[in-house]
Amino acid sequence: MDKAGLPPALWFSAATEIRFFKSGKTRCDHQATGQTHRDCCDRHVNRLFDDENESVRQNCSAAFRNMKGERLLQLESKIISFVESRSFKTEPQSLLMALNESRAELPKVVCRATERVLEFIGEEGGNIANSEASSAYSLSTLVVRQYAQSTEGEPEPHCLDLIDQMERRGYMDIADEHS
Repeated sequence: MDKAGLPPALWFSAATEIRFFKSGKTRCDHQATGQTHRDCCDRHVNRLFDDENESVRQNCSAAFRNMKGERLLQLESKIISFVESRSFKTEPQSLLMALNESRAELPKVVCRATERVLEFIGEEGGNIANSEASSAYSLSTLVVRQYAQSTEGEPEPHCLDLIDQMERRGYMDIADEHS
């Protein structure tokens, strides 16, 4: 075991799956099954999202690091799967950075990512001495921006509830972002 904590037989497979997942290419060696390459990759990438090995999960997280707005919109359902996975809990910052750098409106992703971070970071997000504070800070900006983008309806009250929860936990700059 070396690359990303994977056995050598899986180095090419995992790297290829993540690379194809990021690029959206549709060539598939599994065409005999009637699936596109994306279908094959999606199935395998979901397994990698919840892999036992932490370095594999970190590499999955890194796949989102440089994604831009339109690509994020295309992958919304895959991003939701990622947010629900162990990979997001292991390393949420890559996705949060990509969302912060993008102006794509992804209310389901932003709200669910915030809920998950509140679940697994909790009070630690308010303590600058902890590494979790950077995720909490990223979320402050995202949730307030999502609230500002929302029209009357569904995301607006949910965003306000999330902002309240973050403020109660002392997440950095949430009070400044909200005012």
